[in-house]
Amino acid sequence: MRFKLFFTFLFITGCSLMCFATHNLSGEITYKKLYPNNPENKEFEVIVYTQTDSSAPADRPYLNILFGDENWLSPQDSIERVDFYTEGNIKYNTYKAFHTYLDIGEFLIQIEDPNRSGGVLNMEESINQAFFFESKLRVTNDAVTTNENSVVILNTHVPAACINDTWTYNVAAFDIDGDSLGYELVPCKGLDGLDINSWSLPDQIPGFTYNGDMYLYTDGTIFWEIPLIAGSYNIALKITEYSQGVEIGFIVKDFTIVVNLCSQIPTEFSEFVQDISVYPWTEIEFTVATDDLMQNPTILSYGGVLAEIYNAASFDVSNELDQVVGTFNWTPNFGDIREQPYLVVFNTGYINENDWIGSEGTEVVQITVLDPGVNSIQSIENSGINIFPNPTSNLVTLEVARSEEQAYSLSNSLGEKLISGVVTQKSQVIDISSLSANVYYLKIENSVIRLVKTN
Repeated sequence: MRFKLFFTFLFITGCSLMCFATHNLSGEITYKKLYPNNPENKEFEVIVYTQTDSSAPADRPYLNILFGDENWLSPQDSIERVDFYTEGNIKYNTYKAFHTYLDIGEFLIQIEDPNRSGGVLNMEESINQAFFFESKLRVTNDAVTTNENSVVILNTHVPAACINDTWTYNVAAFDIDGDSLGYELVPCKGLDGLDINSWSLPDQIPGFTYNGDMYLYTDGTIFWEIPLIAGSYNIALKITEYSQGVEIGFIVKDFTIVVNLCSQIPTEFSEFVQDISVYPWTEIEFTVATDDLMQNPTILSYGGVLAEIYNAASFDVSNELDQVVGTFNWTPNFGDIREQPYLVVFNTGYINENDWIGSEGTEVVQITVLDPGVNSIQSIENSGINIFPNPTSNLVTLEVARSEEQAYSLSNSLGEKLISGVVTQKSQVIDISSLSANVYYLKIENSVIRLVKTN
């Protein structure tokens, strides 16, 4: 790898890893397609969190990156920092670059920086270990097996835990393409992208008989039962995307967990929220609450439906008597239909010395928006609602079981309401001749019917 040549140069010029100390805490590489819609043209975003205390004075306006299509004689590309902010002793750095792939293939996008933070308990001499992280992109001649956009990480807090208390964490990964996601805890990597031999999971540190048990759930939630040893730990979470069963790419988030001796009892949610499946134009509203047993608790929310889609959901937090209550509200439209569920992550806790303490307070809700053209045939039959002819070019007849007034609306796939009215009898004709040929959705009461308009 050309990273090896780069570090050889540093050695020859007399600089050790400590000379370039950045004390890296977290990093990931994400990518998305550019306009026009060409899968070979990508924008890459790199997020790196570093310490800013006096023991780590170095800064990184640029990072070296490999896009995966270079040969060993090519110069390394440089990726520029475009934004940063500081909270406490942590600097949140954002880098961006653009790259065009000239051929099909699988490409590993990789970044290596001289060192990690010091004092990490689940690897030896962490401050002398290189900080390496990567993502993979697949470009083919087939749109199904080409990855246009990687997942993005929406929960950006550097996670902290409390001794003797359960800790859960979910990065709230979101894929705009709706691909299937798989999660795996993998070894942290160092120089030249090799696994760090001395690395172990935080619950398997050599020389310690027990430090809690760590598990990974299928929705990406990491569960650590009663960590017992205070200090810093490094873990790496690999998130793989699949399209129709074919692996099309992955990202690896390498990050630090800080275990503290907490002065306050961490909070948790007071009740469990079930996963939800709905048809478009069905309002979703539920609350998550935590007992106010400590000073200034709050609830944070993360998810693609809250930030990454046009038809965004809302989440409002209020203090009510002895509880903190968060209210989630979303009415998905037809543009939100997809096979994979939307993941919404809620964290409850408090800020302690600029670290977010979530502990047991993580709630994950999966919301699936169903396609009424595929899933609603039986429910429509049971409701006594019928439309005909379907397809149609001009007029459609709407039949209902009851003669009392019922409101209806016809919308396109983007959720834009085009025709609306009130059914005043059991059979009513609707004129759709002014609409262009397309697929539309007729909503009446709690039923949604797929209607095809022809020329």
